[in-house]
Amino acid sequence: MTDRNSNPSNPAPARPGGPLPEPATLMLKIIEGKGLSAKDINGSSDPYCVITVTGAKAGNKVRTKTVPKSLSPVWGEKYEFQITNSGAQVEIEVWDEDFLTPDDFMGYLTIPLDGITPGTPVDKWLPVKPRKSKDKVSGEIHVYFLYTQSKKGMSVDDFEMLAMLGKGTFGKVYQVRRKSNNKIYAMKVLKKSHIVKQQEIEHTLAERSILKSVKHPFMINLRFSFQSDTKLYLVLDYANGGELFYHLMKERRFSEERARFYAAEIVLAIEYLHSRGIIYRDLKPENILLEDSGHVRVTDFGLSKEGMFDTNDRTTTFCGTPAYLPPEVIRKQPYGKEMDWWCLGNLIFEMMTGLPPFYVQNSNNINDIYDRILRGDLRFPPYISPVAQSIMKGLLELDPAKRLGHQDNTRPIKEHPFFAGIDWDKLVKKQIAPPFIPPVRSATDIGNFDPTFTKERPSDTEYAAPIAPHDDAKFKGFDYSDDSDEKRISREAPAPAKS
Repeated sequence: MTDRNSNPSNPAPARPGGPLPEPATLMLKIIEGKGLSAKDINGSSDPYCVITVTGAKAGNKVRTKTVPKSLSPVWGEKYEFQITNSGAQVEIEVWDEDFLTPDDFMGYLTIPLDGITPGTPVDKWLPVKPRKSKDKVSGEIHVYFLYTQSKKGMSVDDFEMLAMLGKGTFGKVYQVRRKSNNKIYAMKVLKKSHIVKQQEIEHTLAERSILKSVKHPFMINLRFSFQSDTKLYLVLDYANGGELFYHLMKERRFSEERARFYAAEIVLAIEYLHSRGIIYRDLKPENILLEDSGHVRVTDFGLSKEGMFDTNDRTTTFCGTPAYLPPEVIRKQPYGKEMDWWCLGNLIFEMMTGLPPFYVQNSNNINDIYDRILRGDLRFPPYISPVAQSIMKGLLELDPAKRLGHQDNTRPIKEHPFFAGIDWDKLVKKQIAPPFIPPVRSATDIGNFDPTFTKERPSDTEYAAPIAPHDDAKFKGFDYSDDSDEKRISREAPAPAKS
């Protein structure tokens, strides 16, 4: 027997073409044949097919099973090929298997892929043809195929690392430039092994889900997400005004006017999240960024909780920043969205004084902070105005049922005298001028971030341990691309890189 899988009779020459810009896949089914020519003395044949795909990666030649004594064989076999050339074509040869003499040629057919509409399945009978004039062939082959030109998945290689912006137990954040259009982003890099070890898979997937779904002027937008075997990547808007925390540390404290402006924009952001059934749970200066225009952008949704739509919905996860935790969380009681309004009270206090309200000096014992929170030991410096004290007392109410913002009602917050003069409609449209404009020299300026981080050399070469396949499967579907951002940047001509 001659094995035509390794020695085809006269394979078709390669068609002209060139490398495809993106990988493509051909799924091919050899279903059945009919009316094939008889080659054996008994008036039958033992047909099999040899499939050769020119312009494909290795493994581009396969053979079906042999169907004995049939001129209408049923093969029912499926194959997949990775196509790399625009001139690729499929050739299907039909042979009669003979164990005593060379196999007999029963005809062939070709399918040029450049004439096929990608993504459209084709299901048809195709006639076989003779290779030479003396070949006596007949019949048809039933084939089904789907040719898809898939888009290459995004990877870290699509970006240039420019600077480190921050790092923590979660991973690192970099300033990056997308190579295709020179646009600047922030990239958050997370190690899968750390997420699995800390049992943070649910929180990590929730962060990506929330970032994908929320669109608000005072929140950071997710533009892309993708993964490697060992890491997760979130590509976000870059706010070059820096962290609120960085500016607060430099200036010690903000004026009441400035604290009020930031607090008002944050109220709108939290109100929006709550309307979408999301508790933020980690409101603090480190998670508030400033645009170069001076407006805030809430970031880092790693502790956020979805699915909290009803005013009576409660959760029990113990999480958050210790100095900002409300009493109901410390007591491990079920809690709701009131937690975020407690954190807003903490944030206003810290912006106006430089320290959280329940901070305990000269103590590294976290229980001392918890004890002060549970006692409601709230003390104001003399320079804090009565109206500012009033809203902080309302937000830092120990009983969540009496706290400002209870039952998803932001009206008492927005109508509080502390926010007198705020036009909320103009504010959400960014029609109110911020009281502070960060010093920003260029789109790549990192001067508003902590130099402790920015002086480090940016690199994503740090080793990350592999994880088990069953854990890695939980990150399926993590990849995402913001179509609106893709369409917008596709209309922009790439600009020269600037620094």
